[in-house]
Amino acid sequence: MRLSVPYGDNSLGLDLGTKEVDLSFTPVFPPAIEKDKLEDAIWRALENPVAGPSFSSLVPRGGKVALLVDNFARATPAYQILPPILSYLAEQGAKPVIFIASGALWKMSREQLEAKLGKEILESGVPIIQNEARDFDNYEFIGVTSLGTPLWVHKEFLACELRLGIGLTQVNLWGYGGGGKILLPGVCAYETIEWNHHLSAAPGSSFGHLPDDNPIRQDIEEAADIANLQMVLNVILNKDREIVDLKAGPPRAVHLASVQRYNEIYAYKIKEEAEISLAGSFPWDTLFAHACWGAVGLDGVTKEGGTMILCVPCPAGIGHVKPIKRYMPPTKDSLARALKDFYYLNVEFWDGVIWYKLLEVLTRKELVVVTEEKHLPGFAELKIKALTSLDEAFAYALEKHGADARFAYVPYAKWCVPQKE
Repeated sequence: MRLSVPYGDNSLGLDLGTKEVDLSFTPVFPPAIEKDKLEDAIWRALENPVAGPSFSSLVPRGGKVALLVDNFARATPAYQILPPILSYLAEQGAKPVIFIASGALWKMSREQLEAKLGKEILESGVPIIQNEARDFDNYEFIGVTSLGTPLWVHKEFLACELRLGIGLTQVNLWGYGGGGKILLPGVCAYETIEWNHHLSAAPGSSFGHLPDDNPIRQDIEEAADIANLQMVLNVILNKDREIVDLKAGPPRAVHLASVQRYNEIYAYKIKEEAEISLAGSFPWDTLFAHACWGAVGLDGVTKEGGTMILCVPCPAGIGHVKPIKRYMPPTKDSLARALKDFYYLNVEFWDGVIWYKLLEVLTRKELVVVTEEKHLPGFAELKIKALTSLDEAFAYALEKHGADARFAYVPYAKWCVPQKE
């Protein structure tokens, strides 16, 4: 048998010989909603929410409407979704304000704004406000969540009568994206973001976990309620980053409904974990900081002490996973040192939440990266085993675990949710 493993814009081949694949999952990616039907699909979602009132019934005639969209770090095609909404608001005499809900990340350039919103919207005169989390005067204190997070939310957002978030439902290192996440961290102050992100260290704040056992998501949902984020429009994408599903409604309700649909596409059942697992990467995984999510996705199908093989060309390099080198090799003690550094702000948690989750997995399982030769020194510095040959990586894993080792192949593990039967 021969496998073709996604490797950025390309693929890598692996000849298994007589070795069998014991567990394999490749999603059946739904086709995109056709472009000439997308506007109708957007309105069906907005006017038939999973709960609560319709969008049109919420629009204040002559009032201000906050439209929250994510930034360059998310694939939500706001340029496709916003035009019909803006047209309707203009008809109603409402005054839209677009918020780039970037949390603690840096401001987007004009080129990035155009890619996210489209040139026509960028030049339309609609106000665009980018979240600048460290400019504390932009934020107003509105309360404290039951988990203790003080909420400083953008004043301009709070000044709007209607507040609509537009976001992406996708599994991530801390549960799932979408829902109230467009508010927190989206349009909150740095202090609020850091406080909330400390909850990401909790065991339940993990890949594929829902709010009922996920502290960081519980905090996010409660913050959205306190800030009165009335509605969120969530989209689901296929591997070509095309919209395949839209749902709207109050943040909590639409998050659960969107996750249910997401799991129908991307979740899979497992009976037994494997000693060896293999995943690839998407074309937009330009940094290892993006691609390493695939290793966390493999965690659920890999036995303790097992080996995860991740194929990542990383054309833009390793990225902000570099601080992980302070805590390698990964041990219980190094996790404790990381948490202490977060507490004393030697390391910012909003930035560390990615590599901390990876570090936790690496205390239990080995990661072998297949990448380009130019990245080998960088991975050596991180103390992560890296090779340029997938055949060599697989042979290494077989030698370590034996020819009879169970083998799992989940090429798009970054997006896929393993569920125990």
